[in-house]
Amino acid sequence: MFAVRLRSLLFVCAIAVVAVGCGRGTMLSPTGPTAPESMSLGLDTGTDLVASSSSSEPGAFETMGRGNGRGNSGGNPGRGKHDDDDPESEDDDGEDGDEGDDDGEEDDDRRGPPEGRHHVSGFVTAVAADSLTVRGLTVMVDASTVIRHGHRMLTLDQIQIGDHVQARGTLNGTTLLAREIKVEDTGRDNEELEGVMAGLTGTCPIVTFTLGTTTVTTSSATQFEHVECAGLANGLEVEVAGARRADGSVLAARVRVELAEVEGAISGLAGSCPALTFTVGTTTVTTNSATTFDDGACAALANGATVEVKGFRQTDGAIAAVTVELEPAEVEGVVSGLSGTCPALTLTVGTTAVTTSATTVFHDVACETIANGAELAVKGIIQAGGSIAATRVEPED
Repeated sequence: MFAVRLRSLLFVCAIAVVAVGCGRGTMLSPTGPTAPESMSLGLDTGTDLVASSSSSEPGAFETMGRGNGRGNSGGNPGRGKHDDDDPESEDDDGEDGDEGDDDGEEDDDRRGPPEGRHHVSGFVTAVAADSLTVRGLTVMVDASTVIRHGHRMLTLDQIQIGDHVQARGTLNGTTLLAREIKVEDTGRDNEELEGVMAGLTGTCPIVTFTLGTTTVTTSSATQFEHVECAGLANGLEVEVAGARRADGSVLAARVRVELAEVEGAISGLAGSCPALTFTVGTTTVTTNSATTFDDGACAALANGATVEVKGFRQTDGAIAAVTVELEPAEVEGVVSGLSGTCPALTLTVGTTAVTTSATTVFHDVACETIANGAELAVKGIIQAGGSIAATRVEPED
């Protein structure tokens, strides 16, 4: 009986030993491997690393980090995004391609962690030597700031008011120290208007006026062509290039005054230099101290002289002259009635009285050789009474 019981006990023990030794079942093997649970932990850890490396916060720079390439087999099982106490890590700074940077610091001390980076997007409202203003925020620029429009690199002086930009960098109060500025839209090219200026108000350089139904505003960065800001006046014909704003108005990057032109013979000359009034065709022309006279002085203007006038069209249709160019008169013929002493001669060429002076150019003929009967070609300025003050005298071809 004892032998039977002993054999039964030995049989049960043998089964238990075999089961434990082979590791069959989790209930009988508290120290056996749990492969599914271990693999699940490694997968979760790996997923966490990827999520950490690619996560970003709204309003901050979006930076893509990278894993250490070792998974859970490099002595760091379950390493997550907050395990930063390994001084040997190649990527503590979270930047790509810095495997040789043992100290883990950025070359540019402005490049902090993603949480310290910000961006601003909007229209440029002011430009200075080393900064610009976007939505009330000062964006500082230095030699390391990258400025680009698409694939084209730009400099700060190429950015103008009205450009739409996105700036990224480190925020310090109301100042953004920019790492990169992307010019998304050249606002000055968005809108082009032309018409007659009306409703002018404000004080230079910030003035407001209308062209048709569109309100235009200038600023300290607006460029003026053919006129200074102070010379703007209702009735001027202007071209405006700028950025259309949300309220429908235009912020002007450039204001160009269209100069009116008229050409013909002077009549009705009145006044004294430099303030003259005369008529060219049916257009009244006025001059002043700012008028430039080409190919002749103001005093050389006379009825009958041919001129080309460019200036600002006034509300009454007159032109306030910016330039008055005297068109040289020409006459050819036989010399008669010669008198005077070189270089001041008086003579008649054909039927036109001509005078010479020290400023007259004698080409292919000497003043002293001029005589009655010679055939000459004369260019000069018509004087009052129809005579010509010669600027050039040469033999007739």
